[in-house]
Amino acid sequence: MSTLAPTAEFIYSVFWLGCAIDDDYARPIGSGVAIQHDGQEYLATALHVAKDCNFNPLIRRQKQWMQAKWEIIATDELVDIAILKTNTGKLLRLVPKYGTANTVIGGIGRAMGFPAIFNSNELDLYAETPDGHPVPMAVLISTYYVPSDRDDRMTYYTGGYVNSGFSGGAMLFSTEKDWTIAGVITTKGYTYKELSSNINILEPSGLIGYCDVSTIQKLITESQQH
Repeated sequence: MSTLAPTAEFIYSVFWLGCAIDDDYARPIGSGVAIQHDGQEYLATALHVAKDCNFNPLIRRQKQWMQAKWEIIATDELVDIAILKTNTGKLLRLVPKYGTANTVIGGIGRAMGFPAIFNSNELDLYAETPDGHPVPMAVLISTYYVPSDRDDRMTYYTGGYVNSGFSGGAMLFSTEKDWTIAGVITTKGYTYKELSSNINILEPSGLIGYCDVSTIQKLITESQQH
């Protein structure tokens, strides 16, 4: 099992996404993951994140919000995924490994994203690392799935806790030798707890839901056949 920190190809694959408010301000909405498939680049994010900015997110590079023109490649409500493509510029500096081959179950993975941390109504600087990269959070690779009633699309889970803002970020698994992007984060799990007959609260379940990268690749392939 890899005990080293994720290397540059994984760190550079995760982007902070935002919505334009005016020429001087952007509202952060979540994270996105650059994925290469069949020689083409795509941006995968949670569908609820993409909807929040009408499928036209700003993308953050070198601590600056930048505009891009996006084409909607595929969406899937069941697994909460949106796949976009841009011709505005290259997303990937280096191509990471994808999938779950040789994953060490019970090992420690990473949730990579940009947490929404607020301080006096302003987004705190710790929402990104000092050099502008995504924040890594340790997760336990204890995957299982909720079966779906359509094809083989399903939501997988790992053990862990993340802030809002990680939606659309990368779920990294440690393998026997290095790292791999296993999927795109879609939800942080909650359970309902009844305190009284008229008071209910939400408690974190300690689970993080993600769409596996094979489903994302399948959606891209299907879009190319239409």
